[in-house]
Amino acid sequence: MMRAWMLPAGSQGFDELYLTKLPDPSPGPGEVLIAPRAWSINYRDFAVAQGKYFNGILPDPAIPMSDFAGEVVAVDEGVDGFRPGDRVQSVFFLDWL
Repeated sequence: MMRAWMLPAGSQGFDELYLTKLPDPSPGPGEVLIAPRAWSINYRDFAVAQGKYFNGILPDPAIPMSDFAGEVVAVDEGVDGFRPGDRVQSVFFLDWL
């Protein structure tokens, strides 16, 4: 089981953040699984927590983490260019790739 800090659906702020345990994830086709090693909260995360993103309502429970660095721990079929052990970081805007 993994531990995760989550915001509930409809969150209005970080005072609603709660720690929970979730089943260990596994990557699907074309996906990689990353173990975060360092992370930060940025302005987008504050906006999500305060209901100022997704048209004002967080539609589902969410892990607020836009910025992080970690290690690839698993890859599924259809993934090229990544392998377990690679160090990676998140990219906020997909067109930056």
